[in-house]
Amino acid sequence: QAEEIVRPALNEEERLGGRRSMVACLHAAVLAAALLERDQPAAAQAVLANRLDVIERTGFPDTILVAYRTLANIAFIQGDERHGLNFLLSLGALAERRRLPRLALYSLAEQVRVHALRSRNETAGRLLKRLDELEVEFEKQEFRPYMPQYRLAAAIARTYDAMARKDHEAAERHLAIASEFASQLNRKRDQLAITVLKAVMARKRNAGEAAALLAEATSLANIGGCTRLLADTHPSAVQMADGMVAPATTQMRAAAKAVDESQHASPASPVDRPALMRSGPLTPKEAQVLQLLDQGMSNKSIARVMEISDETVKWHLKNVFLKLSTGSRKHAVDRARLLGLVGS
Repeated sequence: QAEEIVRPALNEEERLGGRRSMVACLHAAVLAAALLERDQPAAAQAVLANRLDVIERTGFPDTILVAYRTLANIAFIQGDERHGLNFLLSLGALAERRRLPRLALYSLAEQVRVHALRSRNETAGRLLKRLDELEVEFEKQEFRPYMPQYRLAAAIARTYDAMARKDHEAAERHLAIASEFASQLNRKRDQLAITVLKAVMARKRNAGEAAALLAEATSLANIGGCTRLLADTHPSAVQMADGMVAPATTQMRAAAKAVDESQHASPASPVDRPALMRSGPLTPKEAQVLQLLDQGMSNKSIARVMEISDETVKWHLKNVFLKLSTGSRKHAVDRARLLGLVGS
């Protein structure tokens, strides 16, 4: 939805004022963040190219923050940790120069997350102390409205630090605080990340709700277009999701075998064949989308055939990708052919 709204506005501003006009750059920061959420780092990087200095000059803290965090995350995705940390350090330096404590908050919180996930506990702990010291800034009258944001970001950072130190009790305590503030602020993306972290912690305790929590977060993320939720939150969540897909793959193989046996017993007509395939983990709609995708149809064509919207087609495709453990249309069709879910 963000992309559909912002891209036309960006194109119009570029036409009227040029690529580096102030308004075009403001739109670009938001569009790049949306593209990154949909796991399109190269497209996000292209949108932000040669615009960061203009975004800084606008003076809008939220836009500056979005641009820096997007560029830092792109660098991490590309495996360039040095570059990613430099973006976070530059954000912190800019925050200090302009006296913008919210920018300093997210610079420090992101650094804590990155180092904690790599088990650099001493570095994460040192940064966390600086984050604690920043609280006094938000107690000042002019920044007091942002105190709930500080509490939320700090609680999430402390969760990562506690998890790295294997202090599960502290991690769950900080997660409870984070959940409360995320709900209060209606920060849905943060709520999803917190649910993923709860799933990771539940798995460490061998609690039965781990899979249910992860499935809930993944389902809501698919609806919201947050494709990178698991990868951006915790590597253990990605491993958990892979483990959830494995049993589904076994079921698909069993379904394929059933299809093969039934075809040897009594040849099925082309009309009957899709119905046999629906015994796998795919829903009937997902199976139908996969069949039409195998025929080379575009999303718009699939939507017309099934009499659903383009967005619903995209939603079904995301679920298919998750269940088949694939990342593209071609990969999904190839995997489905391997498993006997579509014709060779």
